[in-house]
Amino acid sequence: VLSPAHSACFSVCIPCTLSDVTHAKALEGRATRQDELLDTAQEFGRLGIWERQIPSGEGRWDKHVFRFWDLDPSAGTPSCSSAIEQMHPEDRMSTIYPESTRRAGRYAQRFRVMQRDGSARWIHSPWEVRNGSRGVPQRALRSLLDDPAASDASRAPRARHAPPKLPDGAPSPATGPHHPTP
Repeated sequence: VLSPAHSACFSVCIPCTLSDVTHAKALEGRATRQDELLDTAQEFGRLGIWERQIPSGEGRWDKHVFRFWDLDPSAGTPSCSSAIEQMHPEDRMSTIYPESTRRAGRYAQRFRVMQRDGSARWIHSPWEVRNGSRGVPQRALRSLLDDPAASDASRAPRARHAPPKLPDGAPSPATGPHHPTP
């Protein structure tokens, strides 16, 4: 579209383009809303996600994975070997992640991550190694599921006595008030 600009001495045509950004703004709004919903679902589900480019080792963790590892996100995503070092010593030797990056497939592992306060956080982690266009492993996508019941149990002192028996028909903490015991 040419728009004439006039003055007393001459006339100039200035090229300009007009476009309707309504659709783009709507898509941007939907993407923001989807990000908010995903973050909320991850928070409630205690789920973190990371990915790693296998050839370079470059990785990206979401904020939930940093929380599980008890690390500050501003420090950047740690290397694979640094993350393994923070695992419980008994679990480090049994980690299968480094070996899994040699062959595409789905894997899973349960392990503990040591926290700054000395406690351990139990994590269940399924992941997938995907081949690139040349048929060799290129990318690993991993989810981490925080297991607070196992983590809390490992922190809690062992009970010396059996818990008190509830009267018949009383809701147990496991079943809650809306789910009567059988």
